[in-house]
Amino acid sequence: MVSNASTHGHGHKSRVSDKSRYGLVTSINAVLFVAVTTVGLISSSKALVANGLHLLLDVGSLLISAVATTLSGRAPNEKNSFGLIRLEVVAALITSVSLLLASVYLVVDALVASGATSTRSSGEMAAYLTLFGVVGIVVNFISILLLAGAKGDALLRRANILHFGSDSIAWLAALIAGILAHYIAVTIADLGATIVVAVVIVISTISVIREIVAILLDSVPSRLSLSAIEAEIKKVDRVVDVHHLHVWSLSSSESMLSGHVICDSDVTIHEGQSIVTTIKQMLESKFSINHATIEMECHVCDVPIHEVSSLQLHDHGHIH
Repeated sequence: MVSNASTHGHGHKSRVSDKSRYGLVTSINAVLFVAVTTVGLISSSKALVANGLHLLLDVGSLLISAVATTLSGRAPNEKNSFGLIRLEVVAALITSVSLLLASVYLVVDALVASGATSTRSSGEMAAYLTLFGVVGIVVNFISILLLAGAKGDALLRRANILHFGSDSIAWLAALIAGILAHYIAVTIADLGATIVVAVVIVISTISVIREIVAILLDSVPSRLSLSAIEAEIKKVDRVVDVHHLHVWSLSSSESMLSGHVICDSDVTIHEGQSIVTTIKQMLESKFSINHATIEMECHVCDVPIHEVSSLQLHDHGHIH
């Protein structure tokens, strides 16, 4: 998000380009999801079904990001003063918990199936595992190339690239299982691949859930340091001290800040406004905090009012 008009127009083309890139990545992974899940169910391959669920996480994450981006563009109203941007967090939580439960089910189901006689030939299942292992790796490589060329949020781009990079491990497991199925029992090879994919899903979703919980608890984003932010604010000319400093996330890409800044006692309200602008520009450029509410003070706000001089009372102002 960009807070000034001069930079808003500049990023318009890149956002359109990013929309096309994310749309293409979503489409090819959605097609692969349908193909893998269908073949997995027909062939009774737990590994392919598990990879299908992992693809569902990928497609769901991309769609959630797209929907959240669209909804976040809507103007806030009296009921939702921040708009509907946290829908992304709620949807991501539901998706992640569902995938964790599905992963446990798949592993248990694969363990049961490993002791049963397969109705499919080992050659048939091996062929499916090998084929989709190769296709999955190729699709992941294309997805990474497309995402790497995006011009949008660097953190979001890097997170998506790392996610598709980890997906390659799951597809590699399917490929290896397909090869091993020619030499060992196909159900054992399928079970091994299923467990690997389930572990990858669990690791990915736990990381997402941890971030979601941090957002819902209004924790300081892991990429930010409260002490570092405080130190930078204190470097601003005529700032004496900072207190009541709070930093939290509204969503995975939107950080918020509020705080009280004490300035020299002779600072006028007009000068205070200029200091606030300087602080906000610094917060956005150095910490990517694009929504800050700063309350200017000429003394510590917890000091009893009768201890404050009449001059300080005269110059005191609150600026948001």
